[in-house]
Amino acid sequence: MRSLLMGLALVAGLGFVSNNAHALVKDPVWACKLSFDAKGGGLQILVGHYELSGPGSIDCVDASGNIANVPVTVTFGGAPVSLRFAAGMFEMTGIATGIGVAGNPASLLGDYFVVDANAAVVGGAGATVGFHGATNAATLNVGIKAIKGVGFSIGLSRMTLSAR
Repeated sequence: MRSLLMGLALVAGLGFVSNNAHALVKDPVWACKLSFDAKGGGLQILVGHYELSGPGSIDCVDASGNIANVPVTVTFGGAPVSLRFAAGMFEMTGIATGIGVAGNPASLLGDYFVVDANAAVVGGAGATVGFHGATNAATLNVGIKAIKGVGFSIGLSRMTLSAR
């Protein structure tokens, strides 16, 4: 009898803790990924023009299983002066996972500071690490890319996610 009462108290206590935890989370917490296809290139050795751009999608799911999709245009680079060494033309397909946001997934739109490295001779690969801080706790982790083309790119630049 004693163990039955303790078990019931434990279940009731867990229910109380669970209800209080849900009360603290006002906005849905989304786990998202970014996928994109981009084309472009140029020449930039600190000064110059190097830009890749193309369509993409932010796909998210929350803890309740709700799904959100935000069509985006992804643009890398574009600033005439940047801490970047790049030359060539690329077509790339990329994906970034580990993106978290509390609130509306559209709040992921905006500018990100990224450090990236890409290289290809006909085919190649690249990696990107980016950061976007906001009041809704948006984060962006590591992304990988498959690349076609000839060239290289390494440095610090800007990635912009804009609504399509």
